[in-house]
Amino acid sequence: MILKPMTKELLIEINREGNIELPPEVQTRLNPGDKYMISLTEDSIILKKVHQDKVNLEQFFERLEAMEPDPNQPTLAEISQMIKEARQIRRANS
Repeated sequence: MILKPMTKELLIEINREGNIELPPEVQTRLNPGDKYMISLTEDSIILKKVHQDKVNLEQFFERLEAMEPDPNQPTLAEISQMIKEARQIRRANS
């Protein structure tokens, strides 16, 4: 069984200035800084909240530096050796 989100339809009216007044039950669900994507069709206007992960770059780099090195990651010396070997094989096959 698939559950669909509950929907509720509300009737609003456009005033003479072309503005709408949102009912209180809608206003309580809106927060300053929230962003919404507006989808327009021939007879519909749909607002969908845009969920953005808040990423603090400084915190990201702090967490990255605090991570333990990957034991399976080759060292720079090992990578250099692999490159030398690959170049030697390529030259030998040329």
